[in-house]
Amino acid sequence: FLKLMEGLLIISQIPNDTRYFIPCVLDIIDDPFEDSSDAIEPLYLTWDGELIPNGLFTSLVVFLMGHVSPTQFQLVNDVYRNKVVLRCQHFGGVLHLLDQVKSLTIRYFSPSRNCFNIRRMIHQGIKSIVHKFGWTDSLASTQEGFRCKIEGCT
Repeated sequence: FLKLMEGLLIISQIPNDTRYFIPCVLDIIDDPFEDSSDAIEPLYLTWDGELIPNGLFTSLVVFLMGHVSPTQFQLVNDVYRNKVVLRCQHFGGVLHLLDQVKSLTIRYFSPSRNCFNIRRMIHQGIKSIVHKFGWTDSLASTQEGFRCKIEGCT
């Protein structure tokens, strides 16, 4: 039964663990982001004006938690169906991922200049998920809007 739910992208197993990330049982948060001057401007990913591919949000969280490095990203206590907060052990800071149905919004709260590395990991995760589930390559291509306001950061 768990394999069926996994195959239908309803749940995702947490790497190196027997537990599953099951977003459909979590609450939805209405006011997802606190205002913070320490935050880098959000990165918005869209898919040709379409909805986020089903299961991508869940799988991206699991990818970041275990496939990049088992301890690089860890869940922070507030986890919702449409928002997950991950502490970035390697770069420092906190990463907020928000599923807004038509876009994936990513916010990185950190004084460090790691925008490029965070963006690269997000795109690696999306490409890996698209390949794993046999989706068309076009789903790995996103349109993004992002502008870091820290001088010298790319």
